Amino acid sequence: MCMSGTEVAKESSDIIILDDDFASVVKVSVFYVFLEQIFVKKDSRSQQS
Repeated sequence: MCMSGTEVAKESSDIIILDDDFASVVKVSVFYVFLEQIFVKKDSRSQQS
């Protein structure tokens, strides 16, 4: 199974951005950090009880 570097990168990444516009990259980055914070808060709440 010979895979190209792009396919390997897609499989190992958390996010794949299809648009290379800088504004899109910033929006996705901010949204990803926001979601990550929500899940960390939910996880820490469930571990405290």
